[in-house]
Amino acid sequence: MNSQQLNAIQYKILDKSVELKTALGGGIYKGGFRPTDSIKDDICVNVLALTDRSPQIGIANINIYVGDQKQTIYGKENNVPNYNRLSQLSDLVEEALKIVLTDPEFDNIGYNVLESKDYQNEGNTRPEHYQNIRVQYIIS
Repeated sequence: MNSQQLNAIQYKILDKSVELKTALGGGIYKGGFRPTDSIKDDICVNVLALTDRSPQIGIANINIYVGDQKQTIYGKENNVPNYNRLSQLSDLVEEALKIVLTDPEFDNIGYNVLESKDYQNEGNTRPEHYQNIRVQYIIS
């Protein structure tokens, strides 16, 4: 398996979750691609590393982008992370991993969530944060 194939598998796992796609509002994208200046809540998947020995070990990111909320603090309007939305979508992603990877189509793939952390995305015109879910795949 190569990194493009693992990217396609990650996409397929998330795309199979009707609940996730319904809640998302935006799109799911492979290879770290996301439409320029997207104003929707999107998910991007990309592979960071993949060994070539058996079993193969892959490290991948699932990034969930969510627009900030406006909040008045000390009389000034601020953009603050929408933690409820980030949490909701993160839970749906982790549920998709758990459910879809039990499908016989993926019987040679195991996984562990290594880390889940939110970051500010300064590269978009819309104020937003993203949840980075780092996943380790074990492919036999």
